[in-house]
Amino acid sequence: MKITRAIFIGILLWMIIFIEWFILTFALNHLAGMKWIIHFVLLVPISIFGAGCYYKKRNDLNGFVLGLIFVSVGIFLDMLITVPLFVQTYSYFIDYYRLSGFLEMVVLTGLYGFIER
Repeated sequence: MKITRAIFIGILLWMIIFIEWFILTFALNHLAGMKWIIHFVLLVPISIFGAGCYYKKRNDLNGFVLGLIFVSVGIFLDMLITVPLFVQTYSYFIDYYRLSGFLEMVVLTGLYGFIER
């Protein structure tokens, strides 16, 4: 069980999602609902990529725990970088769509871990 590996992959996933969200925000600024739909669709390959990178070394960590680590790293980086620099309010975290994205990441990573074992 390599927690540091999971944390570094979580940081990589956060950077990928940050760039993806930045591009979607400027490309679909006038279509807020469409932005979330595209994000949820893109979260599938992003989650699979992160889980695939982790399980490439045949680690035995439960996929759902790995997903929780990925989400925890993302929340920590959002609290450290995204909210203070771009949003300025911590109500950012109680958005229904954002919480759904967190859940999607945990479930997809968990399923990948289950299938991979």
